[in-house]
Parts: sequence; C-alpha cells; structure tokens
Amino acid sequence: MKRLAVIANPHKTGAAEALEQLREWAAQHGVQLSSNLDENEGIAEPPARAFDAERRAALARRFAGCDAAVTLGGDGTLLYAVHIIGPLGIPVLPVNLGSLGFHTQATAATMLQCLTAVASGNFLTEPRLLLETTIEKPNGSTADNAAQSRLLALNDVVVSKRVWGRMVHLTVLVDGYTVSNVSADALLVATPTGSSAYNYAAGGPILAPSLEAIVLNAVCPHRISFTPLVLSGNSVVRVRLQQRKPIELAQVLVDGQPWLDALDDETLKISRADVYLPLITFKDDFFRKLREKLAWGGLN
Repeated sequence: MKRLAVIANPHKTGAAEALEQLREWAAQHGVQLSSNLDENEGIAEPPARAFDAERRAALARRFAGCDAAVTLGGDGTLLYAVHIIGPLGIPVLPVNLGSLGFHTQATAATMLQCLTAVASGNFLTEPRLLLETTIEKPNGSTADNAAQSRLLALNDVVVSKRVWGRMVHLTVLVDGYTVSNVSADALLVATPTGSSAYNYAAGGPILAPSLEAIVLNAVCPHRISFTPLVLSGNSVVRVRLQQRKPIELAQVLVDGQPWLDALDDETLKISRADVYLPLITFKDDFFRKLREKLAWGGLN
C-alpha cells in the first residue's frame, strides 16, 4: 500500500487522536496519507453537513489513486465517505468512534492492527450494493445540475414529507409498471446494507448484506395500504409526487442527508449503481452484529 485516504469526523471524540495515530503509522510504513482535514479546516467541514457537490468533488480528486481508505467516526461518517470514494472503487476500513457502528470493522484500539493487516493484504472485501439516484424532468431529460445528475447511496433514498402533520402522496413504479399510489409520511428505497437502518425502524425486513436486492417500504402509510417489498437488485424504481394541496410538500434525502428541498414535477429514478463499495472485512459475523448492535436475543 502506497497511498491511504482518511475521512475523519472532527466532531467525534477521539477523531483527532486517531488521525494523528494514522499519520504516525503511515510515516513509519512509508505510506502517503491524505485526509479531508489536511488543509487545517477543523470543524469547518463536518461530514454531517448537507450536500456540497464542489467539496465532495475536490476530495474525490484528492483521493484519486489511493489504495485504500479509512473512515474515523461511525456509520454516518461511512455514509458521508461513500459519496466521495464510492466512484473510486477503493476498499474502505470503517473505524468506529461512535455509539453503534453497525457496519464498522475496527475500533480505536484495533485500528492500527487492522490497518497493518490491510497493508500486508490479509483482509477480505465484501462488495456492498449501492443505489444510484437521478432526477428526470417532465420532458424525459435528466437534471443538468451536477449535484443532481448522479448520486450514490449506501443505505437508502427517502422521499419524505416536509410539513409536520401532513403526508406525501406518491406514485411508485417498478420497471415501468405501476406498483401503487402511496400516502404516507415517507417512502424509502433501501439497499441490503441500509435494510438494518431506517427500513428496520419502519418495520421492514433486514436483508443479508450480500444479497442483490432492493427494499421498498412506506413509513406510517395511510390505512396500512402498503406492505414492504423486496425487489430484484436489477429493478428500476421511479417515484412521482401527486401533490393534492400546496402544503403537501416532499423532500428527498440520500443516506439521511437532505438532497432536494422539494420534488415537484420531476420523477425520482432509483436503480443499482454500476459500482460497489468494497467494505474491508476480516471475520465478519452478521448475526453477531444483529444480537449485539440491535439487541436481538442472545444465545444461552
């Protein structure tokens, strides 16, 4: 390994110390390290902020040619990193500095040991399906805004209400066929990775992360009129807003972050991306994570 990319969440306790440890490790092993905090930006560039296409494009250029990436934070930091390094196709080692860390493989205590294993090639990668979302205009063209032309999601894409006490009315199509008109607080389209997140909280099924599948789920549907659906990973989902009143506004969130303030006459297209996220693993026990991270019943 010659070059290492690091994306750190400066708001996380221990992130600065972990980054300094990585810099020392890189110097000792002759590895060039680049991070999102290399310009002394401090907390001016937190991973949790809304989408900034120019910033993300600049980081992607900085990390181009790296052999691997490390994220310092939690699951949210990994989600942020996906939109930067996902198109680069480099393996990612998520380090958990947060409270849950469902998709992380290392902790602050094991980080350097894991990274040494990665540098020597003693690791596996688990390809995680990514969603690609685009906006289609009424005339059939795609959005010419660079921030809306193509965006990746590791967890989910959500069309949500914007006004408390209201709902959104949506038409959902799969592969050109109308599935249903959905009236709900939100509609979410989740990957197997994201099936254990918002989808799970909304009563949807958890999928094994290796599956090639997509989940459709409605949040608090009116009259319980929509049952979660598991679709082929090759399915193409389109969502259209059927606004009945001016106050019934919809917004689009990608991996939990606001992407579009409003969905009006456009169609939201969601499909499998042409790239996968190579998540670094060592000996992953998915069911142990369900027991420990989601407090499922343990074994006697």
